[in-house]
Amino acid sequence: MKSKGLLVITGGIIIIGIVAYVVRMPVSDSDDTNSSLDYVDQEVTSEGYSPDQQQLIDSFGPPPRWSVSYMPIGEGGEEITLGRYETWSYPDHEYEIIFLGGDIMDTYAIDPDPAGTVYSGYTPNMFEYEMTYDDVASELMATDIEPVDWLPELYEKGTIESYIASFVTFTLEGGQLTYIETLGLPPL
Repeated sequence: MKSKGLLVITGGIIIIGIVAYVVRMPVSDSDDTNSSLDYVDQEVTSEGYSPDQQQLIDSFGPPPRWSVSYMPIGEGGEEITLGRYETWSYPDHEYEIIFLGGDIMDTYAIDPDPAGTVYSGYTPNMFEYEMTYDDVASELMATDIEPVDWLPELYEKGTIESYIASFVTFTLEGGQLTYIETLGLPPL
């Protein structure tokens, strides 16, 4: 029963990620293979965080729950720029922060998680866009990674693949990490 509840919660989270994917613009409207993908440059500390993020970590510690996705920024066309979009949740402080390219974009009040909720211990700086399944699995050190087809009509092996493991769900597009989210598991 516990794993079924986790799957339902994670399913909702994955659907949000899929919606974000579906509304994305294609890299190019043509078949030109010379199109390129650029990234938003982000000033980072030695720990791999932006100054805004590092300040939060120095004050509150790493976020107990977080998500990272890569979304197109600006107009489409021949070149598209991907921005690292992050949501950091601090349930004990009832605070959520949205970052784009490491800069704070918005903050929200959130409800606290139930007392005794267990978190992953993974941190956002462990994961990057060009990571493969093997890279992610290595960082997670997980043996319980299972494929999940939340919306089978959108999934095709090698194109879009989603997985779930203890405390985390992630999506690969074209073999590269495009979405990862950690989960807090409430006590039974």
